[in-house]
Formats: sequence, C-alpha cells, structure tokens
Amino acid sequence: MKHYIIGLLLIASSVCGQNKEYDVYKNNLKKYLEVTNTKQLLEFSLDKMWEMMIEGNAYEMNEVPKYLLEDLLEELKTESIKAYIETGTPIYMKYLSNRDLINLINFYKSPTGKKFAKNSPKMSQEMSVVMEAWGEQVGRDFAKKLEEKW
Repeated sequence: MKHYIIGLLLIASSVCGQNKEYDVYKNNLKKYLEVTNTKQLLEFSLDKMWEMMIEGNAYEMNEVPKYLLEDLLEELKTESIKAYIETGTPIYMKYLSNRDLINLINFYKSPTGKKFAKNSPKMSQEMSVVMEAWGEQVGRDFAKKLEEKW
C-alpha cells in the first residue's frame, strides 16, 4: 500500500510539473508572438478578412449595427490569438525548447531584433514580388533548355 501511495504522489507531482512547464512555455510563446509582430500580423489578417466579408455582405453583415460588428471583431481577434497559442504551443514545443524561445524573445527585444520584426513584413512583400519574377524566368529557362534537348 505504501508503494502504491508513493507511486500516485510521484505521478501527481510529475503531471503538475508538466502543466506548470507547459503554462510557462505558453506564456513565453505569447511574448514571442508579440515581440516578433506575429500577433499584429494575425490581427491584420483578420481585419482584412473582416473587410472582405463586410464588402461582400457575408452573413448579411451590412444589416448589423457597426458597434456590434466592431465588438464581434475584437472578440474574434482575442479568441483567434488564444486558439493560435493553444494549438501552436505543442508544435513550438516540438521544435524549440523553452530556453530557445527565451533566447529568441531576447533577440527580438534587441535593437537588431526590433528592426527585423518591424521590417519583416515589408521584406516578405518585396521578396514575393522578386521571387515571382524569378520563378517566371526559371520557367522560361527550363522551357528553352527542354526545347533545345528534346
């Protein structure tokens, strides 16, 4: 009986420790999303989706009072961020330790990290234009080489 009780206590303390570790990681993930501007990008995406829904009068949204739509959008943003963190935590934990996440947070709090986070969306946008042109050129080059060889 004594061994049984000790075993239960060990299991219970292990589970509690894992939950605490999980909660700490989840809080660090939340900080990471803030310092990398990921949270703002998610909110921006939701704003754009919302605008398209209003423009298309999805779900007859144009009939709904504006103040109610604004409240619903804010609620949607809050819930979406929570869901992203809840579903993302196990995935992030799979690839990054808590120490890794803290190191990333510290990097993004540095002047270089802040600059990178601020300019990352602009760089991505510019790179997508460049990569589209590059992809078209690669396609033309491939077609030319294929024509020459076949």
